[in-house]
Amino acid sequence: MRNTGLRISLGRGLLLTAAFTVGVSIQWLASGSESILTQVFTTVGSSFGRGENTGKIVIAGLLLIVSYLVALRLRKYIAGPRLVRFDLAEHKQRSCVILIVSSEDFRGGTERLVAQSDEQGKITGWFLDKEPCLTMAELEFLTRPERLRRACLSTSRERPWPWQQMLRALIPHEPQLKSVWLVGSRGDKGSFRQLPKCRSFLQALLGPEVSVFIEGRDLVSAKFTEEMARKLHNQAVDFEDFHEIKERLDALLHRIESKPYSHDASDIVIDVTGGQKTTSIAAATLTLKSDVVFQYVQTDGKASVSAEDPTGGNEVLIYDAIWVEKPE
Repeated sequence: MRNTGLRISLGRGLLLTAAFTVGVSIQWLASGSESILTQVFTTVGSSFGRGENTGKIVIAGLLLIVSYLVALRLRKYIAGPRLVRFDLAEHKQRSCVILIVSSEDFRGGTERLVAQSDEQGKITGWFLDKEPCLTMAELEFLTRPERLRRACLSTSRERPWPWQQMLRALIPHEPQLKSVWLVGSRGDKGSFRQLPKCRSFLQALLGPEVSVFIEGRDLVSAKFTEEMARKLHNQAVDFEDFHEIKERLDALLHRIESKPYSHDASDIVIDVTGGQKTTSIAAATLTLKSDVVFQYVQTDGKASVSAEDPTGGNEVLIYDAIWVEKPE
């Protein structure tokens, strides 16, 4: 009987795995084929003028069209995962944001964001690309939303600064924000080493009402020092390893939902803007059967950054992966 039960369990597991794989494939094919088709026909247009493999490209385009139409048809009849995008204006603000932090740009081996301190070592302001950025004196008289918007405006440069996206990621949740968790990447050029500076910068903007934590395999502390970062950087996450990033984020979610933090899953959002595509897939997987959602800040905004629009036209996109049990 034990062997029979094992065979049944394995059979169900294989069926679920197959269903998930087919569902994801159909979803991605249906949603991603449009951009592929656009590229194909762009190539066809340019190839007609040069006579380069035009026949093969046309055949490939026709096959993609057929595949696209079949995928759209099958998606209505096969249960599986679906990716749902929320309207930011109508979506619930989250009190806990997990930030996947990218490495800060370097120019000639020099860090772009540099803290300015007084004789006692207290931070008095920040320089970005050797130019004054923010001072603690000016932040003291601003509200939290004003500080975030001021920081977005002050960090605008001709060469984009990656951490500016983190500020944009926090703005929609600012009214309810209670805690921010920073996740850094492994290696000498990884972002984990830079997290103490990142934390200090965000803490100055968010104020004492919001706790900023650094995720580590053996240590999570608001009093994380640069020395600790150097010692523990090899325990940081490999953003290109799906299983590792998924396990670490899963463990972090469990920690955040447990005491003493006790955040409900519906209060948590994972911002994947600073990570690799692998990180985005891992985050989406974790939202499949959870109230946790994930978000991404666009990077192709065309508008100029201003006091009225600190995002520069870069919209925050919020998604949730759901499992559809029955055909639509």
